Amino acid sequence: MQRKPAESTTPSLDATTGPIAVAGQQLALFTESPPLIDAMLADIRQAKSRVWLETYIYANDDAGRAVADALAERARAGCDV
Repeated sequence: MQRKPAESTTPSLDATTGPIAVAGQQLALFTESPPLIDAMLADIRQAKSRVWLETYIYANDDAGRAVADALAERARAGCDV
C-alpha cells in the first residue's frame, strides 16, 4: 500500500464528499479490512501525542479488540485518545 500526500486527493472525490484530508497529512484508500486494520494498528502504535479515530463499525471481534487494546496502550502512555 503506497500512501499519497493529502494534496493528491482527486478533485472529484472532494466535490462529492467535501475536503476529507488535511494538507500535509496522508490519505490511503483500502478496499479490504485486513490491510486497513494492520495499517490502523501500526499508526496507533506509533502515535506520540494523540490518536483521533472515527469509524463506522467497531465490532467486538479480534480486530476490534486489537484496536481497543492498542488505543488503551497509547492512552496509558500519555496520548490523547
